[in-house]
Amino acid sequence: MAALFRPACAQSALQCRAMSSGQQRREWRAVQLRPLRMKGTERTGNEHNYASCGTPLYKATDAGYVYEAINRTVDADGRRCAACGGHLRHIFEGEGFPDSESLMPGNKFFPSNAYWFKNRPHQDAVRIVLQHVLEEAELSMFTEDDLSRMARAGFVTLHALKVAAENPSFLERTLPGRYALQAFIVRAFTAATSRGGDPGLSSYTHRRVFGVGHAVTPANHYFVQPDVDKIVADLEVGRYCVLLGPRQSGKSTVAWTIMRQLKSAGAVWPVYLGGLADANINWTTSDLWSTLIRYLKLACPQHFQDAAGSDAVAFMSLFSNARLTAPVCLVLDEADSLLNLPSECLDAFFSTVRELKQSFNLRSFLLIGVETVKDLIAAGYRRSLLEGSLQKAAATGQGPRRLSPFPHDYSLRATGFKLHDIVDLLEQVNMDYNGAVQDVEQIAASILELTCGHKGLVGMCLAFVLRLELFSYVKWLERVDSYELGTYVFGQATYSRIVDSFKIRARTPDGYKLLLGFLEEVERRCDLLKFRDLLAEGVLAVKRVDDAAGDYYVGISSPLLLTEMLRECEVKSDNVQAPPSQSMLDRKWLIVQVVQTMDMKALQRLESENVDGPSEYVYQFAFMCRLKAVLRQAYPQRHLVVLPEVREKLGVKRRRSQRHLNMLVTNGGAKFGFEFQVNGDKKSLADHHERAKTYNKQHSAQVFLMNFSIDKQAKELTPDNGGVMFAGITFDTKSETVTVRFIDSRGCKQVFHAAVRNWDGIISFD
Repeated sequence: MAALFRPACAQSALQCRAMSSGQQRREWRAVQLRPLRMKGTERTGNEHNYASCGTPLYKATDAGYVYEAINRTVDADGRRCAACGGHLRHIFEGEGFPDSESLMPGNKFFPSNAYWFKNRPHQDAVRIVLQHVLEEAELSMFTEDDLSRMARAGFVTLHALKVAAENPSFLERTLPGRYALQAFIVRAFTAATSRGGDPGLSSYTHRRVFGVGHAVTPANHYFVQPDVDKIVADLEVGRYCVLLGPRQSGKSTVAWTIMRQLKSAGAVWPVYLGGLADANINWTTSDLWSTLIRYLKLACPQHFQDAAGSDAVAFMSLFSNARLTAPVCLVLDEADSLLNLPSECLDAFFSTVRELKQSFNLRSFLLIGVETVKDLIAAGYRRSLLEGSLQKAAATGQGPRRLSPFPHDYSLRATGFKLHDIVDLLEQVNMDYNGAVQDVEQIAASILELTCGHKGLVGMCLAFVLRLELFSYVKWLERVDSYELGTYVFGQATYSRIVDSFKIRARTPDGYKLLLGFLEEVERRCDLLKFRDLLAEGVLAVKRVDDAAGDYYVGISSPLLLTEMLRECEVKSDNVQAPPSQSMLDRKWLIVQVVQTMDMKALQRLESENVDGPSEYVYQFAFMCRLKAVLRQAYPQRHLVVLPEVREKLGVKRRRSQRHLNMLVTNGGAKFGFEFQVNGDKKSLADHHERAKTYNKQHSAQVFLMNFSIDKQAKELTPDNGGVMFAGITFDTKSETVTVRFIDSRGCKQVFHAAVRNWDGIISFD
């Protein structure tokens, strides 16, 4: 079947419409008509009226001729063949079949024999192309852009696909080998042909995908079974539970796993509600109850088909023992939507849920939301009702009542992936791709450092690996070092909103200062209520919890987000000297210029606050900001790009995470990077030297191994690799000077002395 995609301009569509039926029909090839006929879409006289089994569907008067339907949408929903399920509403409506590029003058991206797809979701096009092999969830991995790439690569008909599979030279010319969708189609035809069967897709082996942005299932996705036995047992015995976690952390997947186990056990019947998307501060309690009742009716019609009403009594009656023969577990996802409700609605909701626990057939309740939703809701309404509660306490002698029915004892945090989980997922890919993925452990470790195990981001990275077939560590690193991974991840709607939230907050003076502080440090001990919105939006996340002290430590939600913000930010400074030469980048002069403006007092303060020892990241962040400013001001005519990349190893219990900031500067074809050490001794310098050599080998870049020290000369090292140069940097707080000693692999030294200057840089995120 052909690639299907939307026309880029109305002019081409009008030209196609201007053709007569005879002209257009002569342009079609027999090889195109055959698959159309098989789908029941070939025009017969003035009608498109048969499914593939021969059952009449509907006439052309319902939908119009092909060339007249290009810009026309026809409501043909539900018009399916009772015998075979075939219908015409996808492939017929809004398509033309031009054979010549002359119909699209000047547009090189429109190949001949291409179908034009219009007015229907692009996933429907993929379903038709792949002859219903893929499940609904699998279709979500294919974007409209993928379809365009299919067309540009020449995949236009079943005949062309067969030729591509059988002719290596054609395949070499038309398939860059970069896009998973194209490779998927070719492998399908190759596999079918090798078995001696018809080169179609009906016999192709089903492959799973990485689910992103929605719950995943073992049948359709690469899957790691979450450990839910305890919370399932709690729900079966009637406890009200809370499942907490940051955005895209796999909460919905855990919820559906819980529901599958509950259904399998049969003791409790789960009913799932996907949150209150329309909730707002203007809602009344009637709005709340009528919405919940309507959602219940849609979610479980066998139990709530005749549900009606708009008050608490009507809602409670749905769970009466007389009405329900089996106990129910109500699952409310996206519980942070409750935060949009006024306090009277929240009070009514939780009061009613408490009452249902007493003598109704609502056995248990599972509330799912961002990690702090339970505390935020309770604190939110305690504050709003504090005055009334205190007045009541004064009048009755009773203290303020607990507003939430969800005890802290029965909560579960959605945990991230561990290294062995990511390895397991890649091994599952290997089972489907005949062991194609090499360097599984290295790729998995790299993904863990980029995502901190965040399930949504791990899924995005693995989908990226599969999409571009980055089946070796070298290929993976090439994409990570470029902008492609960040563009792919933060081009998705969910993660794009996180970046937008960060930028919007940074436009206010208080927000700018706050977020800049989170960029400078790995984590901060925080009052969660103060950062409720940033936590809910996914900008920040709880990094660790000190249960003994009851303290939460919060930081930027993931290294990938931090990398994206550091790459996008601009840094300006007027306090930059002129370089020795505008035509040639002097790397040693650049480093001296950068360290001259590093704030020693601020670095010492931040070091003293780090209970786990000196933080290399503090120096790395300060260095990166000044590096961007110096390059921008000193070499405005040169195309110099700084590519920061943040990696993080998660801390355990009370130990903070270890964050590392790599920096790669591209200067045309030349590249150079930095490896940082603070107060390094002989052993640690040797370790960092090995890392610098590895970085040099991986990136073909010169690496400066930098050792920072304050008020004592930095330990020195002579590199044993020509691609590594040592730079010992010593700050003298008394004389307010900095000394930089460069040592190359031959042992040659070069020393620079400079006075420390004030830093006047301004960071902008717009």
